[in-house]
Amino acid sequence: MVVYVEQVIFNNLMMDALIAYIVRRFLREKKGWWRILLSAAIGTGLVFPFLYIKAVWLALLYKVGVLLLVTAPLARTPKQYLKSLVLYTLASALTGGIGYLLGNATPFGGIALTSSGFLIGLLSLSGILVLYLTSQLAGLIKERKRKANLRRIVLVNGNVRHELTAYLDSGNTAQDDRGGGILVLSSGQKEWLSDLEPQDFVRLSTVSGKGVTDLYKLDTMVIYGGDKLHTYNNVSVVLADTSFNGYDALLSAWWED
Repeated sequence: MVVYVEQVIFNNLMMDALIAYIVRRFLREKKGWWRILLSAAIGTGLVFPFLYIKAVWLALLYKVGVLLLVTAPLARTPKQYLKSLVLYTLASALTGGIGYLLGNATPFGGIALTSSGFLIGLLSLSGILVLYLTSQLAGLIKERKRKANLRRIVLVNGNVRHELTAYLDSGNTAQDDRGGGILVLSSGQKEWLSDLEPQDFVRLSTVSGKGVTDLYKLDTMVIYGGDKLHTYNNVSVVLADTSFNGYDALLSAWWED
């Protein structure tokens, strides 16, 4: 068997990087490129000793050891590590099979890719770029949708006026005893309600969770949405037990434009 060192290094480095990237995406980890590169470097470096192992039992142990080492940089917790072992095994089988079909790459012993020129490395690099750009595009679409659901609101109670940023939450369908919507304030707004007495309690289900909480009443709420302005009186308000990321309150679907 003729082995071209530069081809083995490039092909295996790119393929291992692709597999590591797929595993990280399934683990919902969006940062940490150094983890991906470290995993790929470990996997590539361990290819060469494997090429000279003859005993079947030793080769099997070596494969297990390689799997344990290449997945170590990809996880931050023991639970993630166990998941990464399974994901890496499945992704390796899938990408190795695709590489064999597209580039006639020989999956030597299930670890090393040989006899494929540089095609497999280039395909793997392209795969990383496609997956990365796709995830970035999905993130932009999600962020655009999130911003489209943001509203500026003004709460008025007596002589007190408070301006907040609210998110229109279609999953919040809770209603008060009058059939009106319920405004959910972030836990960071707790002090603003400290002088008010609860008027009732309500069982609430939103994107932040489920539970029973006190219900407050405010005099007026004004919602600004684009060129529209809506004013509501005697507004029902509850306080969440968590803070919200990027906004101060959740508007019920009842207030949807």
